[in-house]
Amino acid sequence: MKLPAPTLEQRWIDVGGQRRSYRLALPQNLPAPLVICFHGLGIPVAAMERWTGLAARGLKAGFLVVYPEGAHEIWDDQGQGRRDGLDDGAFVAALVEGLRNEGLAGDELTLAGLSNGAFFAERLAREGVVQPRQLVLVAGTARALSRARTPVPQSSPAVMAILGTGDPYVPYFGGRPHGLTSWLARRRVRASLLTLPTREVAPAEEVLGDWAAVAQAQRDQGSMELPVEGRDPPARVTTWSRDSDPRVTLVTVEGGGHAWPGGPRYLPSLLIGRVALHLDATGMLLDWARGHPIGPG
Repeated sequence: MKLPAPTLEQRWIDVGGQRRSYRLALPQNLPAPLVICFHGLGIPVAAMERWTGLAARGLKAGFLVVYPEGAHEIWDDQGQGRRDGLDDGAFVAALVEGLRNEGLAGDELTLAGLSNGAFFAERLAREGVVQPRQLVLVAGTARALSRARTPVPQSSPAVMAILGTGDPYVPYFGGRPHGLTSWLARRRVRASLLTLPTREVAPAEEVLGDWAAVAQAQRDQGSMELPVEGRDPPARVTTWSRDSDPRVTLVTVEGGGHAWPGGPRYLPSLLIGRVALHLDATGMLLDWARGHPIGPG
């Protein structure tokens, strides 16, 4: 049964003389483990919550769920800066510190994101801007430029990525995004970010390998096939473990497109690829944040 949408309280924080906004859902017991979820390019927070149900389900599980709001609904996911001079990394660092100082958030921090938000979350963890214990990437990995600048991640969270091999915007095997949605995104990026025009994507398994190396985790033998319903694309789970503890998990949706699995088909499949409606990305995220990863059994 779908949980009723919670009221997301809007707050503001001053960062370097600039006012930045975020929305949050407070659980009853505080301080609480913190989940920060970054929206995708051009996706308002209200839409992210409708797509994911993360705040509603996170509250039930005892999490403090926070949605930062990117200026012009975009995040600096390569780290080259913004045309408006805002510092997105400083915003998030100040936000985490402020929530802890208020006694709202505990030490447990999970960063999650969709698309541009996932690339941004990966950059924050890779550069050590914040130190999450868990990192969840949906339809996004790392920009090639960000990875080249910081080849060895400066934090060591447990990482889960949910990616589709048919995603035109985030090529699974790396390279330049393609398709109509990518062309439209590039126009918006050029208007807001100081960035190279190509915005190449690093190969998925190489990015997950970076995080596995930092965690001193080895790739497990074989993979686990997840159950499929109807015409949904199949998915498999690959893990990298240390002492039988899965530290890195890659959920590969075969032929899957640019979407939040379990969320809506917000555009035709011709533009974004197939959406795995039977998968529950929100449930996987919350399980990962609770320390209950999926993996080959």
